[in-house]
Amino acid sequence: MDTQQLALWDERLAVAGEAVTNYRRVYVEEIRPIIERVLSEMTSGLGELKLGFYPGWDAERPLVEGLRAHREKDIMHGNTQIGAHRADLRVRMGKRAAAEALSRGQSKMLVMAMLMAQGIHYKERRGSACVSLLDDLPAELDSEHRQRVARLVSSSGQAFVTGTDADHLLAAWADSSVASELKLFHVEQGRLTDRSSPVPLPHRESL
Repeated sequence: MDTQQLALWDERLAVAGEAVTNYRRVYVEEIRPIIERVLSEMTSGLGELKLGFYPGWDAERPLVEGLRAHREKDIMHGNTQIGAHRADLRVRMGKRAAAEALSRGQSKMLVMAMLMAQGIHYKERRGSACVSLLDDLPAELDSEHRQRVARLVSSSGQAFVTGTDADHLLAAWADSSVASELKLFHVEQGRLTDRSSPVPLPHRESL
């Protein structure tokens, strides 16, 4: 192992890693209130949301120092064990980790709120809306929460929403201002059918 060359790469990695980490810190602080707002519109009673950002190393000292201190262990393991690539977003509801405190349905609402908040944040700063992709919306959500999600999705731009129960999907948008604009497609054995037309769309191998 050429430790001199490794030291040079550590310096480059440290500079890039700290720059990425600074951007991430700012982003987490900017998106936190948006997540809280979206989540409050989706559901209630989950407790206080806390987002903890772990940069991937002990940020009390420069990353390059941490890389030097871990060099022998990194060589032994064959990979770099600290740095921006090991960063994590730790979510808590009140005093408990979200994974422990929330049910499957509540966890789904939290994840959707976080994803939609990113879209809102992007639109506020870029001026263009994102396309939302929601997989199996009806699963684990009751009708009230489906409708709340539908209202938020409808106001955020274009969305592709999947589900195995067409009635539940349509019911979520029944009272929506965009209900007349909905398009429903059915996929079966690789064929896509527009429910508003009896003629199947061309076969697509990728479906």
